[in-house]
Amino acid sequence: MKDDNPFQGRRLWIVTQHQKERVIAPILRKRLGLVCMVFTGINTDQFGTFSGEVARQGSALDAARAKCRGASALLPPDLILTSEGSFGPHPHIPFVYCNEELLLLTDTRESHEWKITAVTTRTNFGSAKVESESQLIDFALKAGFPSHALILRSVDGPKVIIKGINSWSKLKYHFRKLLLQHPVIQAETDMRAMFNPLRMEFIGKATRELANLLLRKCPKCQTPGYSVTDVIRGLPCSWCGEPTSSVLANCFTCSACGCKTEKYFPFGKQTEDPMYCHSCNP
Repeated sequence: MKDDNPFQGRRLWIVTQHQKERVIAPILRKRLGLVCMVFTGINTDQFGTFSGEVARQGSALDAARAKCRGASALLPPDLILTSEGSFGPHPHIPFVYCNEELLLLTDTRESHEWKITAVTTRTNFGSAKVESESQLIDFALKAGFPSHALILRSVDGPKVIIKGINSWSKLKYHFRKLLLQHPVIQAETDMRAMFNPLRMEFIGKATRELANLLLRKCPKCQTPGYSVTDVIRGLPCSWCGEPTSSVLANCFTCSACGCKTEKYFPFGKQTEDPMYCHSCNP
């Protein structure tokens, strides 16, 4: 079995303080046969917090690698999984927020790493300045509260922040208390995984994508993680046959030996709908 799956029986340390192992471990245990352990020996908040107390330095990948370095200094050479989430406006869809999840698997024994990035618009990410309980309740309901926790913070004056609020009684109590000293309160979604089921669900989807990547081996050297590094566009229109901007083929590259191949019609269709054709639908 190990010849077919080099991950079978190996130990994986999942670096998290936010209970991400709840969705990550079952998937990687089942798909790859990994022995999953949780490592909480470093404070991952030092690399950046969603609520802004600590600014992230560099990119999401920089932060994930920094977490890995911090954990690897305290662990024997092994497999380490770190992750980093990002939230903000979608780069291509105006006025829509998105959640981007990066998962980084590092084999510190073999000095190799694999990563995947997944993006979804299915997120409750948002914030609002509220001055009354009715405004707060309106925001909370839109954010999926109380199953999705909220953060309250002061806007002016001394900085006050209360995170992980996940019941109506707590929300009203903290809001009324803050309102005594601050006329305007900022309400925000708490995007930490254990307080945000939508995000936790998407981390699971990203983990399945990582498992698919690791099960895909280079046809030449059999190294796991044969990944898509580029695409060829030009899927022909089903009406006129002219090339469209849709993907015609995925280009795979092996990070170990450099082997490259192309897989045509990766989405199972050989022509594109005319609505996406610049000639038929200019």
